[in-house]
This record gives sequence, C-alpha cells and structure tokens, in this order.
Amino acid sequence: QLKMRENKHWGDAEMRQLVEVLPLCAEATLLDITASFQEVTAEGVGVLTRCVDEGKLPAKLKKIGWAYGPSLVRNNADGSKELCAACERRGISLML
Repeated sequence: QLKMRENKHWGDAEMRQLVEVLPLCAEATLLDITASFQEVTAEGVGVLTRCVDEGKLPAKLKKIGWAYGPSLVRNNADGSKELCAACERRGISLML
C-alpha cells in the first residue's frame, strides 16, 4: 500500500513526480492520497489520467483513494470525469 495522506500543499509538480515512481511500485494494490494534492490543477489531474490510461500504474493496483481531495476532483470538474473513466476502463476503483 502506498499512503501519502494529508499533503495539502502538493500540486502539479508533485503529481508529475508521483506518476514517475508509481510504475516502480510493482506490488502496490492501493494508492491512498486522501486529503492530498489540494493545489493540483486540471494539468495535474491530466497527468494522473494519462498514467492510468496508458497502463503505467502497477499491474496489481486496484484502488486509488482520493477522498477530501481538491474541489475540482470532488466536484467532478476539470478533467476528473476523464480520470474516473480511465480508472473504470482499467478496473481501478477511484474513491473520491
């Protein structure tokens, strides 16, 4: 399990860094970023969406927990619909 919770000041740069290392976490089944990435924009959400869509997440990863995330994700706006769709296509449960 990868747990990076309560990192409220993370934004797009940190999302790009996270996406770079995720493929190395081959045994991960859960990515828990609850209450993190409060400063992410649609760009950062797009980075994660592309990672999911391109199959770059660990093969065993089945859940992403992003409860209490940024309002643009909670309100299903600015790219979060695409993230939800990408997760659904890959069989990943996205918990918002």
